[in-house]
Amino acid sequence: MKTVRALGLVLLALGQWAIVPPAKAAEFNWRCYTYLPSSTDPAYQSLVTLAHDIGTATNGAVSITCNVGGSLPIKSSTIPSAIRDDVLQFGLTDSGSYTGFVPIAGLLSLPGLYQNDAALDAGIKLLAPKLDQEFAAKNVKLLGISYYPPQVLWSTQKLTSLADLKGQKIRVTTAEQAEFAKRAGAIPVSIDTPEVSAALQRGIVSAVLTSSSGGGRIWHDLLKYNLRTGANYVAVIFTANLTDFNKLTPAMQQKVSALGASAAANLTQLLRTNEASLTDGFAKGGMIVTSGTEGDSKSITAMMRPYWSVWAKSRGPEAEAQLARLRTALGQ
Repeated sequence: MKTVRALGLVLLALGQWAIVPPAKAAEFNWRCYTYLPSSTDPAYQSLVTLAHDIGTATNGAVSITCNVGGSLPIKSSTIPSAIRDDVLQFGLTDSGSYTGFVPIAGLLSLPGLYQNDAALDAGIKLLAPKLDQEFAAKNVKLLGISYYPPQVLWSTQKLTSLADLKGQKIRVTTAEQAEFAKRAGAIPVSIDTPEVSAALQRGIVSAVLTSSSGGGRIWHDLLKYNLRTGANYVAVIFTANLTDFNKLTPAMQQKVSALGASAAANLTQLLRTNEASLTDGFAKGGMIVTSGTEGDSKSITAMMRPYWSVWAKSRGPEAEAQLARLRTALGQ
């Protein structure tokens, strides 16, 4: 008793600043999920960092717990609808998920449309207001758009030219990639990201479309060939449940939006920076890496150009209008 009384006197002598109040409980607890199966993946780490930064910026009012792909009984292709329905409140999704949720978002990944990063940057800037509107109509807040380097070709079988793709079963993530595969003579197979390793091991597919800083980082030990010819880009998006986002104060909303946009830009740059060094490392490890040619790129664009209009028409007048704007802006 004397010890307790003495401690109390010391605290009073030190003043109020010496008394540490209990930690404030979070007002909003958000569950976060993604398609990425590895906690060491830089994109997953970017998601975790963003979650932490949001907690700090909101002074602990928002607490976000992140989970790697495959750790919850939610298929990666259904993450957007889970966020809409408030099963999840936050996440990072790829085109295999959101193009089925908001079909017009497939404009970000049309094969052959974007010739380089600058073209895709222009496309994202042009499309962002419309995409924000489309996601909001489904109770999802679009916070940021990032993207991987061009999706190039990889295989367990010989693949040193586009002609070698014929007859191979190739994993694709979107209807747009599937159309490229079919026109190139391959057989498209849709598989969620956490299941690709097993599919390659079991021979369900022999080829994949990805970047070195994306799936290449995860699956390179299972692949023997890499043809550096890009079919398209894959954009990834940071999103939140719109109802939960709207519960935040206006000041918090502004901070979360700014952090999402910044995280997306930083992730794009990180993935771009890692691409060359990873590819060199795969080559040194024994992978047969073949550089793509300008002729390959032109061939893909020529092959896919007729499909763009077919794609847009099947998705309605708004998609046709947005494609026309894109083609004018990109000179396509």
